[in-house]
Amino acid sequence: MTSMNAVENDLLVAAWKASDSREVRGLIRQSLGSCIVDFRGCKMKIFPRNNNTEFQIWRRGRPFEEPSLRYICNLYKGKTITAYDVGANAGIFSLRLAQVTNKTSKIIAFEPNPIMRERFECNIDLNKFHSISVQSCAISDESGVADLMFEEDGNLGNGQLRINEQQVRSNVIQVDVRLLADFFPKKDRVDFLKVDIEGLEDRAIFPLLEQVSEYSRPERIYFEDKHNDVWKYDLHGCLTDCGYELERDWKANKLFKTKV
Repeated sequence: MTSMNAVENDLLVAAWKASDSREVRGLIRQSLGSCIVDFRGCKMKIFPRNNNTEFQIWRRGRPFEEPSLRYICNLYKGKTITAYDVGANAGIFSLRLAQVTNKTSKIIAFEPNPIMRERFECNIDLNKFHSISVQSCAISDESGVADLMFEEDGNLGNGQLRINEQQVRSNVIQVDVRLLADFFPKKDRVDFLKVDIEGLEDRAIFPLLEQVSEYSRPERIYFEDKHNDVWKYDLHGCLTDCGYELERDWKANKLFKTKV
């Protein structure tokens, strides 16, 4: 994929906004190369053609999750935190948290798709963030090896572990799968956990709450909620039983916090 300079990028953005033709807009998107943009003070090299999160940043200057992301960044601004980012994509949550928190913070991110992981690591290097570490495994309720499915020419950000043989995507690779509890500290507190893994959020969070001590459970848990019809576990019931309450609801995403 070729890169675009600032002038080319601005012209294509203007052409997109000026057109109301779906066909023309589709052609514009397919022609897009990579470009470096300022994302709320973070440098990002984005590839808007084949990842919806990066495309929204290219088109609108912000992803769909911007309201919740801004709220969470305001919670932790200037603080030293330990945070986990499961399903990191191009890194919008990890990058912004690294930007606003103390440099001694620890942000552990998980991105099993090698294409997206390479983009994410490039963005870390662009900003010289040292508080972020990236794990290449997927997270679920069983350790082992599983198929990761994604559309290389579609939306790379919606990769998903195969949970039945009827699921089909154009690209399938095998990835290591681990339990999130394997990466959690036994004594230290965890401030924030974000999980966005295309309908398997319950498989990451539910076992964690059972396997770590009450002291080590995250103070806040943010997760995508719009695919809950395919969940295996009653995640909302589990959160309530473990002493969490809903702090904010952005429809597709929810933020839970431990009760004081």
